[in-house]
Amino acid sequence: MICQVIQKYSEEVRDYTFDFSQYPEIASNGEQISMVTFSADPASDNLTLTDGTHTASTASVLVSNGTGGTSYKIECVAVTNESHTIAAVMTVDVLPW
Repeated sequence: MICQVIQKYSEEVRDYTFDFSQYPEIASNGEQISMVTFSADPASDNLTLTDGTHTASTASVLVSNGTGGTSYKIECVAVTNESHTIAAVMTVDVLPW
């Protein structure tokens, strides 16, 4: 599980990408991502995750809103074409506008 920390202002709408290319399932086995889901913690109506997309080795989500001064953990769970489940977490620190 790879974890990175990103900062954004509450008014920004940003696209964030999770790179799974170094995970053994993708790098060594040649598997491809076939499905992704995204979730945020704390779950809130203030932070919005939309337009989740993926390629063979990456997954992207559009992040908007959020409460200034709050850190959110965004988890991406990807399922490969061989039915392996892999996950990554990103922390988004929302700065007051």
